[in-house]
Amino acid sequence: MTIRELVAEPHLGLELIAGVAGLEQQITWSHTSDLPKLWEWVSDGVLLLTNGMSIPSDEAGQIELAHKLVSSGAVGLAIGEKMHAPALHEGFFAVCEELPLAVLSVPYPLPFIAISRSIAEALLIEESRRIKQTARIYDVLRRANSPTDVWQVLREELSSELKSTLHILDKQCLHLWNGLDAPPSSELVEAIKHAEKQAKGNTRNFQWLTHNGQSILMMDIPMHANTILVVAPEPDAPHPDGVILLHCATVFGLAMSQEIMLTTQSHRAANALLSQVVHGGALPDELPDGPFSNTLMRLACLPPLEYEKIQAMSQRLQRHGIENAAATTEDASYIFFDDHGSAELLWHVLEDAGNVGVSSALTVRQLPRATRESRWMRARAAEQLGGLLFYTNDDSWFGMAGHREGEELVARLLGPILDYDQRTHADLVGTLRMYLELQRSPQKVASQTYTHRQTVISRLRKIEQLANVDLSETAVVAQLWMAFKAHDTLVIDGSPALG
Repeated sequence: MTIRELVAEPHLGLELIAGVAGLEQQITWSHTSDLPKLWEWVSDGVLLLTNGMSIPSDEAGQIELAHKLVSSGAVGLAIGEKMHAPALHEGFFAVCEELPLAVLSVPYPLPFIAISRSIAEALLIEESRRIKQTARIYDVLRRANSPTDVWQVLREELSSELKSTLHILDKQCLHLWNGLDAPPSSELVEAIKHAEKQAKGNTRNFQWLTHNGQSILMMDIPMHANTILVVAPEPDAPHPDGVILLHCATVFGLAMSQEIMLTTQSHRAANALLSQVVHGGALPDELPDGPFSNTLMRLACLPPLEYEKIQAMSQRLQRHGIENAAATTEDASYIFFDDHGSAELLWHVLEDAGNVGVSSALTVRQLPRATRESRWMRARAAEQLGGLLFYTNDDSWFGMAGHREGEELVARLLGPILDYDQRTHADLVGTLRMYLELQRSPQKVASQTYTHRQTVISRLRKIEQLANVDLSETAVVAQLWMAFKAHDTLVIDGSPALG
């Protein structure tokens, strides 16, 4: 039904008071509201019915209202006579003629429901069309030849069905959810960013916004809270129906869940292998086939994260085009990723994790070495108050050029003590650590451990004997402190990662 056809209904008695140019616009629905910010309660093709309580009394406010109603998709404004509307200004009428926005006067005491009923009866044919279109949308999933091509089929056919460009974006950064999709044009990116800024200050999740003539709708996708569906109608094409778009978002959500499931299954063996290694296990003689079998990879070591969070980061990396596997332990989390990913893109996804150390480019067979290198660099990143560091032998850390020098220092100074503790369960390493942390005071160590001071001194003498050092020498104390730093960095699941 057009506005002209609605005004022509004799039993309604509606009068057009502004916006003659809008008479041919089609009404998709009607909505009644007297709430503030009337434009927030309309969508494409809606005729807004109001008693005028929220219409500004000043001319500038009325002009702004007209612009925002049209920007939100409204085709008309029907105002009840003898109710609460203020006097309408000439400037408001002039703007309504230009936009256009049809302004109707509703005679008193005609109820708004009579207008809505006339519109609803005229929309029965449209409702039949919507049902058929909904069926076609869900049929796309059935007609896909295999799970792997569902995504491409969906985007192509739904874009054609809606006469719109469709993009699924990461809500945090507005990057493509699927790195294989064609990127949006620069003009569309600009419109998306503008719409995203407008939407942040809005109380609604479903509103059309316009920038440089390009209409944009950003809506949530069911089951995927970190993504949004962006809808950009083609030039001169009408805005897609809101209900149809909700069905499209649901279908996309199902396809996204399926794709995540397929990726998880294909990486299951790689995740299990990585988990085995970072928990201190040895590599099996035969490695499982997978996406990382014949390529160089890097291992990122992150602070310990919950399983769900590290998996979410892994999925975001996958969505950004970086193949990866993930695992987590009590003291660290790990992501084994394709070396083709750039440092900027890696940090873009992992920035929230904090201190991140990354190994050199290695093969799957070199995972144990990658674990040591990544832990080493994570410790260095922590000393530098956060960031992303790649493994290199060029820069020293506490005088050690790399993890191998750290391993040698641990083996030379702490190795004999660790071996003795393993045989006797004496925990001399714990005594030595406490001695260094408590300003080398045997009395403080005795108080902390509830032992006699002479017992602590005897244990320190045994440590000197095993490590062949003199604890009274400052140089020895400095080396032991660095050895502990290296030891803490290289320990994996309770055992030193010495190679």
